[in-house]
Amino acid sequence: MTSKLPLSYNGRYCAENDGGRGICKAVIDKSTKNLVGLHMIGGNCSEMIFGAAAMIENKQTIDDINKIVFPHPTVPKSSKTQ
Repeated sequence: MTSKLPLSYNGRYCAENDGGRGICKAVIDKSTKNLVGLHMIGGNCSEMIFGAAAMIENKQTIDDINKIVFPHPTVPKSSKTQ
């Protein structure tokens, strides 16, 4: 089963990508409810996708993921600001 959302649901994405478009598509195993894949297209997706990779590697279910508290907003230090 799949679920698609625009990245505009993510406040940080909107703040960093004014008017930017993006999409996130989650692929879930219907029988186990495990996250088995994630597609993200848009600016700065490389900073968000690592979390999904860890969830897939650890065979987390959608119920497990719904219990995670994601700190917001968090921004890594950019080498451009030095």
